[in-house]
Amino acid sequence: MTEFEGMDINLLKEICETPGVSGFEFPILDLFKKILKKYTNDVINLNRVIRAKFGNEKGKILIVTSIDEPGFLIKKLNKKNKAEFVKIRSLDDRIILDKYVLIYDESYSEIGKIGLKKDLKDKKKVKDRLATYKDMIIETDYRNTNIRPGLPASFYSPVEYLNKPNMVVGKALCNRCCSFVTFELLKTIQTIKKYI
Repeated sequence: MTEFEGMDINLLKEICETPGVSGFEFPILDLFKKILKKYTNDVINLNRVIRAKFGNEKGKILIVTSIDEPGFLIKKLNKKNKAEFVKIRSLDDRIILDKYVLIYDESYSEIGKIGLKKDLKDKKKVKDRLATYKDMIIETDYRNTNIRPGLPASFYSPVEYLNKPNMVVGKALCNRCCSFVTFELLKTIQTIKKYI
């Protein structure tokens, strides 16, 4: 793993790979609460917002970061657990075909892949037009019975390190990196706490 000048790059990986589709942020919120409790005991979960207090009363600062991500909601299943879905937040239909997704709830997760519906594969109905998400399904292990309508699905994209120094790719990097920088800042503050 590449060194990022003393930063906890494993934490960045964990933050980026934890699902948090809009409206279904519980996995990423749980992770953030766990991380924040390393720095303070005053952590309160206010539904989809976490409030944490640090330091003394000499000064106050508010740090706000977005943690949710676009994704999908399982709409219905056919006999082989191929799931129809709707999009959560704006996603370009051209980028979602053949992508892996992580379907999850509080105690379960499964990887699936977005593909075209069988009748579209056979009849080539989308030959002269772009496929929309309504032409697609999420294919999963048909033997699994835990998938049900109403479950969220996020893109499954593990963080990878490129050959160039200090370069990573993954999902939700823009908002998750902001959170990561906040946690790195808190770690730094802890080491110089006596001066604050």
